[in-house]
Amino acid sequence: QLSEVIFHKLKMSSTKIKLNTNDVVANGYNESELLMTPLSSNLWGASKMLKSTVIDLTKFMKFELDRNNKIVLESHRKIASNPNMGYFWEIQTDSEGNDVFAKDGGSNGTQNILKIFPESNFGFVIIMNQSDKNSGTYLESAVNNLLNDLKNSGILIK
Repeated sequence: QLSEVIFHKLKMSSTKIKLNTNDVVANGYNESELLMTPLSSNLWGASKMLKSTVIDLTKFMKFELDRNNKIVLESHRKIASNPNMGYFWEIQTDSEGNDVFAKDGGSNGTQNILKIFPESNFGFVIIMNQSDKNSGTYLESAVNNLLNDLKNSGILIK
């Protein structure tokens, strides 16, 4: 179970599939700016139902940057080609030939992307509370702008 294997060990106390009645979740909107209702079926499991906070996602990114952890290394191992996939990650290659690990998705008015750059010991997450046919393009543009801003500031991301 995710909570025992990952969330509890990493002290990700705000990450869960099923919310409690007092938990608060950000609203998601569609392209017409209409409020989307959160998914209520757990048919998708963690794929569409997992809720987290930026603090917990930061803990997860730190875990995924631990290059001495055998679990992390195994999760980064390529298990499929075309596209290159690990157990959890889409494996991309940057301009210098380094592996970059990405996961993106969304559900009912939300979109997100999380990227890990092990060679630079760096990761980030971008979360949007709006989703439409162009959301993926917007996210990729935000990623590219962020990486360009870091590069222009003298911060090297491998």
